[in-house]
Amino acid sequence: GDFPRPELFDEPLVVYCTLGCSYCVMLRRALTRASLPFADVDITGDQAAREWLQAQTRETSVPQVFLRGRPIGGYSDVSGILGSGALEEMVAIAVRVSA
Repeated sequence: GDFPRPELFDEPLVVYCTLGCSYCVMLRRALTRASLPFADVDITGDQAAREWLQAQTRETSVPQVFLRGRPIGGYSDVSGILGSGALEEMVAIAVRVSA
């Protein structure tokens, strides 16, 4: 497939979304509120991207979030660790390691 893989981005977090997905909107808002840098990738209608995501995450739903190329879950997983401060810490470590 010729779609943007998570490792192509400078941002530590990459969020794969589709148009009209309310969970995607809520997650982007939460990440923005937490001032976490993320790349937002719209895969609406992109079958190759959906198949790749499903193979990587074993999930068919969006959003799917990757931290430094590693899948860390969908809306409920990520919003859970976001509320606890764990995601901020993981991102800070990821940024330090790559710097």
